[in-house]
Amino acid sequence: DSHLCKKDKKQSLHSLHAQITQIQNQAKMLGLEQIIDWIIIKAQCKAIYSHIADSHFGLGFACYTHFTSPIRRYSDLCVHRILKAHLHKSNEVGFLSQNLEAIARELNIKEREYMRLWFDFLDLKFARFCAKNAPKLTCRAVVIDDSSPMVCVALDCIPEARIIVESASFGKLSIVHLRIIGANILTREIFGEVIACE
Repeated sequence: DSHLCKKDKKQSLHSLHAQITQIQNQAKMLGLEQIIDWIIIKAQCKAIYSHIADSHFGLGFACYTHFTSPIRRYSDLCVHRILKAHLHKSNEVGFLSQNLEAIARELNIKEREYMRLWFDFLDLKFARFCAKNAPKLTCRAVVIDDSSPMVCVALDCIPEARIIVESASFGKLSIVHLRIIGANILTREIFGEVIACE
């Protein structure tokens, strides 16, 4: 039964990979490669730390663990310790592995906290920059929410900054050129107006 689940998962991932490749090829023909790649990356699930061996979709590896060298994170330190013990045929491998589930759970909590702080920091920096440079600041952007107000994401100048546009209506994934008309530093909101559409 476990073998069947792994086979189904592998077929499902292969099918998904084929669909993504097809979308990327179509985007390339339409000149939307940068935008579609950005959307695909954003749509991917956030990687999580786990004590269970699993595959890596993007790399196509059946068994994968992430670590960097030199050591940057506590998860890297755990992997390095286990690898070192294994290479030296030490009996510490079991000891080092016994709390991995709890460690992974804590690392995932800390990672989410870190990401919230990081995005808040970026939003603050973007808002300060836009408040200082409006209305001379312009950028190319993609519409990600076509309701009212429309929400766009900058593709250049302030990449990945979210910009709120009142009184405009373009379909999702439309490419527009915006003028930044203001920003609220406290709420981290950036406001723009459409000056052209591709």
